[in-house]
Amino acid sequence: MVRSLFLARHAAALTTSSKDDFNRKLSALGLRQSQRMGAWLLQNNLSLEGIFASSSHRTKSTTQIFVPP
Repeated sequence: MVRSLFLARHAAALTTSSKDDFNRKLSALGLRQSQRMGAWLLQNNLSLEGIFASSSHRTKSTTQIFVPP
């Protein structure tokens, strides 16, 4: 069995002047990017065995969109 490692960065997030970088939300572009990644995974019949991700809002949102429960 061949295994692959996929590295991904969170999708585009809103720009803010606040210092609260941890809670930044995804922008409209970021939502579309996450959905496209999910569609790409499905089209290529790829399933993920695990995800290692930051607990920041934008990162959790990205992974929840492209790998739904």
